[in-house]
Amino acid sequence: SAGIASRWEGMHYAGVWDAGSGELLRSLDCETYVWSVAVDGERAACGCHDATIRVFALDDGAKLCSLPIELPGASPVWAISIRGVEVACGGGDIAGAAGGVRLWSLETCRVTERRLEHCGFVTCVSLDARGLSTASCDHTARVWRRVAPARITQRCILTLHHPAPVTSIQVDGYTAATGCEDGVLRTWDVSSGDCTRQISVGVAVQSVALCGDLLVCGGWEGTLSAWSLEGAHDASRAADLDAHLGIVCGVAILPSGQLASLETEAPTRANVFSLGKLCVWEPHARP
Repeated sequence: SAGIASRWEGMHYAGVWDAGSGELLRSLDCETYVWSVAVDGERAACGCHDATIRVFALDDGAKLCSLPIELPGASPVWAISIRGVEVACGGGDIAGAAGGVRLWSLETCRVTERRLEHCGFVTCVSLDARGLSTASCDHTARVWRRVAPARITQRCILTLHHPAPVTSIQVDGYTAATGCEDGVLRTWDVSSGDCTRQISVGVAVQSVALCGDLLVCGGWEGTLSAWSLEGAHDASRAADLDAHLGIVCGVAILPSGQLASLETEAPTRANVFSLGKLCVWEPHARP
């Protein structure tokens, strides 16, 4: 079964779970609060409160390395992605006035790219086969591509403008999907930059996952819905998955075809989020 990971807010651990049985396989000790988790194959990367990324081996939970962000006033690592030997993270300064992205090589444990910037806090980073995509509170999402196949250096090839802060982005082939706080789920043609679909969800979208013609989004008020992309511009609602009450802050389409969704409760007056639950949906629960 596929392994999935989630953060345990209020604790210094991330958990690795078996998606088939729901069994907790191991706990990853991150020494401080965990804000974000990403998994790829043999490794898990955890973004932590102390502006450090901690990378673990999935098979035995051993810590492989710690990657300090080392920026003045750096915030907790809000967004993280891992693919092969690359790790990307995003966030911003404490005031949220500017946001940055850092890329790391796990082969050298060094920063390979530090010039990828937004004018607002970076809410999402997503590595794919050809480069990187990012989302930000500056009302934009951006697609970055390597200057040459043998180089890691990234160049922004596309800026996608939105009417409100962008919370999430994922690119699959030549299609990008973005989630926005205006309550609209959008798809884009990466080759042209054209917006190809606008799907009203009704609440602020917090997370998206895209795989082929399946698009999944999560948002406030327990919103979790799946959409079937049809043709170049159409989409039909395939399923509304009802198991959450809080904010669906993470969604993923697993290699097994299962869906995973992570819920956190709404922030308290102290602006602290407490973890709700992690759900795994069998393929028959969606088209």
